[in-house]
Amino acid sequence: MGESRAAVIPLRAMARVFVSYSRKDPEWRDRVSTHLEGVGVWADTRIEAGEDWNDEIHTAMAGAEVAVLLVSPGFLASKFIHAVEVPALLARKDLRVLPVLAKGCDYAACAWLGRMQFQGGTKPLATLPDGQVDVVLGELAKAVRLLGHAKGPGPAGPKVAPRVGPFHVPGLTDAFVGREDELALLDGAWNDAATGVIALV
Repeated sequence: MGESRAAVIPLRAMARVFVSYSRKDPEWRDRVSTHLEGVGVWADTRIEAGEDWNDEIHTAMAGAEVAVLLVSPGFLASKFIHAVEVPALLARKDLRVLPVLAKGCDYAACAWLGRMQFQGGTKPLATLPDGQVDVVLGELAKAVRLLGHAKGPGPAGPKVAPRVGPFHVPGLTDAFVGREDELALLDGAWNDAATGVIALV
């Protein structure tokens, strides 16, 4: 048997909410993120130095349960949003997409957006008194939380999986022997909450 090589890939806590916004609207990204922090929110500010930003965005979109779109003139003008993010998000039939009108714009010019019900109505957040903005965003956070309850409870926190051994694998019998080093590695990976994926080659 050749020498096995193992790669352990850490997995960050997946965020339930993906925020799509224009780089021209960081203040609205931050304000929405503050309200959604309790349910787990992802925006591109979470990408760290040295990471592949394109891969990180696609991973976040694929793992999210809800997408919040901060609609504004900058959002409508963004080629990346319309060429990359929107098609990926709308292609997921299991994903709830919640548009929020951050600034006044002709959103109905986008056929797909014009057909959607806006969270908080069609009065731009930028035109509301500060206190009313918090009310609208609080309702957004509540809606996201209730969507999560409708899907069933998520993980309550890090859980330790059962010990991995030859008899945890369906269909194996006492005749399964060997590869003790690999099984020990799997044991450690299962008990490590920071490990998301392990590959044995």
